Amino acid sequence: MASPGTFLSTVGHCGLIGWLIIGWGFQSEPLQMETMDVSVISGEEFDQMTAGSTPEPGDADPTAPVPPVIEEVPPPVPAQDDPAEIDRILASGAERARAIADPIVEKTYEIVGLLRS
Repeated sequence: MASPGTFLSTVGHCGLIGWLIIGWGFQSEPLQMETMDVSVISGEEFDQMTAGSTPEPGDADPTAPVPPVIEEVPPPVPAQDDPAEIDRILASGAERARAIADPIVEKTYEIVGLLRS
C-alpha cells in the first residue's frame, strides 16, 4: 500500500506529464521578437573602417604626472609618548564598548538559559 505522499506525488506527476503532452494552455503563436537589419560588408570596407581608428604612435614624450603636494611636517600624533594618556583612551573605549555590549550579552544569557557568575 502506498503512502498518501506517494499517491499525491504520482497523481501530480501524471497530471503534469499529461498536461505537457496534450498541450493545454499553450499558445500556438510565437512571441513577437525585435530584430535588427544587418548589412554585410566586404573585407576592404572593414579594413577602411578599422584603419581610421588605429592611432599612429607619435614621437612626443609622454607628460609626467604631477606629484602631489606633501606638507613638510606632518601633524603630531596625540598621546604617542604618554602611556597614561594611552591608558585613558583605552579605558574610555572599553567603557563605551561595555555599555553597548552588556545589554546584548545579558539578553543572550537569558535566552540561552545560562547563569551569570
